[in-house]
Amino acid sequence: VIRAIRRIDDIDDFEDKKSISTANFTDPLLENLKKSSAIDKQYTELIEVISRGFLGGREKMSSYVRQFWAIREDLSVDDGLVLFGRRLVIPAAARADILKRLHASHQGIVRTKRRARQTVYWPGITNDIILMIERCQKCQEGRPSQQKEPLPNRPFEVTSVDLFQVGRLHVIIYCCRLSG
Repeated sequence: VIRAIRRIDDIDDFEDKKSISTANFTDPLLENLKKSSAIDKQYTELIEVISRGFLGGREKMSSYVRQFWAIREDLSVDDGLVLFGRRLVIPAAARADILKRLHASHQGIVRTKRRARQTVYWPGITNDIILMIERCQKCQEGRPSQQKEPLPNRPFEVTSVDLFQVGRLHVIIYCCRLSG
């Protein structure tokens, strides 16, 4: 009974705390993205084009906006940031920081691309991820490697054998790996 009363008191405390305004709680990453987007001229141009619609044809757009032409139906603007579906389109100035955050766990190319596909987007993100991970010493050390097979130097140094049957005929094949 005492535990139940304590739980009820906890609920009352929760209700009091729930009424506190959450306006003071902001995400610093989103704030940095908003600042980066506000000073990026190409990004603000993209926001304007999305807001008024991709009017006038592809040829009349800048080269930066043209990169988004194929996905224009899935682009929207929310609170000063461009969204591609549920993913944030990252301004150029913030891309290096986002790449570092995506790569912080050193999971390799495939897993890092999977993380990126769930949250962020920019034209060329796949290539940027591949280049970053190929330059990462820690990732290269942890990467699985396959030993190269040594090539034979002389005939019949390395051979292969196979046994099979065709009808009543039994055949054995003995092959030199150097000459084939």
